[in-house]
Amino acid sequence: MIYLRRRTVKLSNNQIKWISWIVISLSVVVLIESAWLIYLKYKKASVEVRVVEIKGTFKVPEAPKEKAVSVSERQVEMVKFDYPELVLNAATILNRTSPVYIYTLSKEDSLKAIGSCGPEYIISEATGEIYSVTFTKECTRVSLLPERRAYGVYFMATRHLGFAQAKMLDLREMALPAFIVKFTKDGSPMYSVAIGSFPSRESARDFMKAQNWNEIERKTRLYEREYTACVAGCE
Repeated sequence: MIYLRRRTVKLSNNQIKWISWIVISLSVVVLIESAWLIYLKYKKASVEVRVVEIKGTFKVPEAPKEKAVSVSERQVEMVKFDYPELVLNAATILNRTSPVYIYTLSKEDSLKAIGSCGPEYIISEATGEIYSVTFTKECTRVSLLPERRAYGVYFMATRHLGFAQAKMLDLREMALPAFIVKFTKDGSPMYSVAIGSFPSRESARDFMKAQNWNEIERKTRLYEREYTACVAGCE
């Protein structure tokens, strides 16, 4: 038979003291947490909940509503005369047979007339200080008698409006007063890109001679021959 000898573990007095302190400390912590939970539960039960009704009316400020402005009421707002900017914001399409009103004005008077009688206008630089301003309706703020037929430089013609608009924008980015002349040919609509709107054929020819057509044709990638003719108010 095999006999196993029983082993016994003996602790020293210091070890016994340390274990006793640990047990006592843990017991104290447990007692404190239990007492704190009981306290919180008691406080929660003693809280009185009241629903208070606040009387009175409160008005939330409404966002200001923008005034709806129709196209006929819209005005051109420019602080100073900026010819390229005026060219970019001019009317894009004129009917060849529709009536027009053309005024020859100074730089300051051109800006005032456009601000008062816009936004359907075409502005063309005649000389350094004189401009030809064309409106689709009579501008009563101008005391001059208007011319009723506009002459310009025809650059190209197409049946595709989108293509004409693209070339018109190319020219306007060069600060050239380009626009589209709409007319009917053989019962179908046609769109010509014209540059400038002047009260006489002579002023349109002077404008045409002053342009660098090689540069214009290079940037627009078009090589059409240009010529002057009536562009609006034509009968």
